Amino acid sequence: MEGPSPGVSTSTWERVKEHKILQWGLGYFGAALALGHSTELLSHTFHWPEIIQRIIVGMLIVGLPLALTLAWYHGHKGLKGVSQGELAIASILLVIGAGLLIVLARAPSEHTEGERESAVAAGPRTSIAVMPFANLTGEAGKDYLGDGMAEELINTLSKVPGLRIPARTSTFSYKGRSVGSRQIAQDLQVGTLLEGSVRSAGTTLRISVQLSDAQTDSILWSQDYTRSFTDLFKLQDEVAQDVVRALKVNLKGATPVSVAQAPPTRDIEAYTLYLRAMQVAHLATEPTGREAVALLEQAVARDPDFARAYSALALRRLSLRDLGFHEPHALEDAERDAARAFALNPHQAGAQAILGIVQAMRGEWLASESSFRDAMTEDPSDPEIIDQYCLYLLLPAGQSRRALTELGRARRLAPAELFAVGLSMAFNVISGNDAEGRKFVELAMALGWTSEARPLQTALSVLAQRKGQYSEAAEHFLMFAPANLRAAGGDAVIRQVYAALGDPSGRPAAIKALQELLHRLDPDALGNNQLDAFRFFTELGDLDSAFEFANEHLDQLARAGGSAWASLWTTEMRAFRRDPRFQPLVTRFKLMPYWEQYGPPDGCELKDGKLACH
Repeated sequence: MEGPSPGVSTSTWERVKEHKILQWGLGYFGAALALGHSTELLSHTFHWPEIIQRIIVGMLIVGLPLALTLAWYHGHKGLKGVSQGELAIASILLVIGAGLLIVLARAPSEHTEGERESAVAAGPRTSIAVMPFANLTGEAGKDYLGDGMAEELINTLSKVPGLRIPARTSTFSYKGRSVGSRQIAQDLQVGTLLEGSVRSAGTTLRISVQLSDAQTDSILWSQDYTRSFTDLFKLQDEVAQDVVRALKVNLKGATPVSVAQAPPTRDIEAYTLYLRAMQVAHLATEPTGREAVALLEQAVARDPDFARAYSALALRRLSLRDLGFHEPHALEDAERDAARAFALNPHQAGAQAILGIVQAMRGEWLASESSFRDAMTEDPSDPEIIDQYCLYLLLPAGQSRRALTELGRARRLAPAELFAVGLSMAFNVISGNDAEGRKFVELAMALGWTSEARPLQTALSVLAQRKGQYSEAAEHFLMFAPANLRAAGGDAVIRQVYAALGDPSGRPAAIKALQELLHRLDPDALGNNQLDAFRFFTELGDLDSAFEFANEHLDQLARAGGSAWASLWTTEMRAFRRDPRFQPLVTRFKLMPYWEQYGPPDGCELKDGKLACH
């Protein structure tokens, strides 16, 4: 068989050289690189949409074969006519190019979780993340000064038309963590960061503030202020006005003076007490929770019109109660404080949400749903309200799937916010998604939860039990056993129960020991461990005792609320939910009307007005 004719190969190469196709290609390539780089710079400078860059790059890619085609036909002699062959080739290339441009334009701009580490998708400059100000006073206990500065700027700037300001919960979740500005901007979908630092000397504050472009790290504006601590509120208004001027935001006819907001309180000492309480409140331990309550009580005693402090106080009372610490009048006190906050400020979404919590604890489920929806409408950017909705309403209602969807929304608003991470951990464990639950355990610990955080120990106890590590599960559980349980010999009984879960021969003795222990204890002092009696009896195979306990202590169980209901919906409680006695129990919990309107709990269905669980 003969090979290709040398003459053909030589003729083709001669034509390539004669028509300067290589020179055309290299020239086009250089021009395309220059244009692409210029497009990227202009896009960053003027914040063009990403699709513009995509279209230009696509056109440059399509243009290369067109340029080479033109060179082949016109590179040397510049033929005036367009042959049919050339026209056909150009048409085919244009059709291919049009398809490529459509694909590039429609390609999703969202990145996967793995890609988000290296991709920045920030918002416009008028979306601003106000970060906690750095404490440069030299005293760790004065972090609240910078926190207060940032919080008031968030509250003030969020009222300015044209600005989008992530909620306090969103930005404060990065406090104390080494996270770059680009990552924060990407997480929160903002284009600008407002950062600062606080120094103090006696009663004098020195504040440094800077506004920077999150993508380029270029400083848009910076300013230093020196003021007396008593002028803190005036300083916050002044900084907010300067930020608006720096951005040249269209205030829709308003003047910069309208940026100023009434201070949360006229009493600077009450405000300081409030800030100190907020500094420790998020740690989810009994000592810090009680310290926060005490500080907030002092704050409202100094200023009875301090709405924000009343709202925070109500939430802290409920949090202590929900974590299982003895708070006999928490519900009534929280309702009073929230009502006072709402009366002082009807637009305070946090107070509206707390009323929803109280309604849920009283079995007023439909009213609770309405209150939470109103709160989320009032402030759709606050992830903490979504968290509360999931914990106090969706969890008792057994709707883990809905809750995980809502928590995903909360984490998008505040990816590093600990409350949402902890709840995601809990709901995954409840649903039996152990692998995901462990991921959130690790994330919660990375974000600051220690062994003193009760939700963490609860999750670790369940996960250890499911792996057959019963002794370890017992120790995790006992870390937060109430003092009266320990005094009555509860440690030994709990260990006996967990041992019997692994060795069925010991279950009759464990059931008897648990019954005797519960008879020795005041049920009102058991806290959230009451529902664990459901779980223990059920897992030991004694459904009669489980339902007997439930019906005997129904009122206390119904009012427990929040995470106290968690074990009711775990996979371990399936036999309890399948029992015919479960129907009258949930009817007494007043959940049926809620399920009829918003759907049954996971793994169950409604048939002829009755709940059937699988």
